[in-house]
Amino acid sequence: MSRTFRSLALASVFTVAVSTLPPRSQPVPVSGLGPTRLVAETFAAIDAGDTVALRFAGRLPNQSSDPTHLVFTGEVRSMSTGEVVGTMTHDVTCLSSTPPPCAVLDAVNTFRLAEGALVNHALESVAPDPQHADFVLIGNHPPGESIVSGTGAYEGRTGRAHMSARHEISELPGFATFDDFWLIELDPR
Repeated sequence: MSRTFRSLALASVFTVAVSTLPPRSQPVPVSGLGPTRLVAETFAAIDAGDTVALRFAGRLPNQSSDPTHLVFTGEVRSMSTGEVVGTMTHDVTCLSSTPPPCAVLDAVNTFRLAEGALVNHALESVAPDPQHADFVLIGNHPPGESIVSGTGAYEGRTGRAHMSARHEISELPGFATFDDFWLIELDPR
């Protein structure tokens, strides 16, 4: 079976499966796994403060004059409501001797939310997007704890933050365009 045909077949199965699911308020039974909520319902966990799903997007100016150290600040939106819920500062340093874009970045991301601030420190992998010139694919998937500090409701909390993204870098070092999806998983209190 060709890769394209297999992808189309899976997409069709997924579409049919999703269209036959019960309304969001009802658990979805999965054989052998017990009741399972739809992915969209898991955003209700944001209210509990243990899982936060955010989107960081837009064309932002670089606040640093060092070409190996880039700093960008912009709005973050809730993935469940689309509303602006705070800001994030994306502070990255190239970890190689080659000029940007480099393959690994040391990233400190500070999330300033209504309930307090969270600081995440992890490595980000960077790879050119083979389909689109001037774009890179970014991943921040720490193997362990990456939340290094918090304030307000997040004071003393630990956990990790995962990010998958695509950035346009044709205007670096002056500007970059972000499209980041963040999942912050805080350890139980």
